Amino acid sequence: MGEKGLVTQIFLKDLKKFVPGETMIYACGPKPMLNALAKILQKTKYPCQVSLEERMACGIGACLGCAVAVKRSKKSSSAYKRVCADGPVFDINEIVWK
Repeated sequence: MGEKGLVTQIFLKDLKKFVPGETMIYACGPKPMLNALAKILQKTKYPCQVSLEERMACGIGACLGCAVAVKRSKKSSSAYKRVCADGPVFDINEIVWK
């Protein structure tokens, strides 16, 4: 019963069951898994939001301990966002995955 392997492998197999434009993907988990998901979704048109898990020392954005690298946009010159104040949910394409 069940599946053996990485959750991203199972996700890739089941992705064919869903229709782009009618499906929204939500994910949370360790960064390596979310990074793998981002690579899978680069080749698709599925929107995805991820909930990031970072240590939050202050919880109000003052300490910058939960900052994550994001892609620069025309609206912001900042290359970092605070998970506690700006998130914890982000578009998967906004994050710089290392």
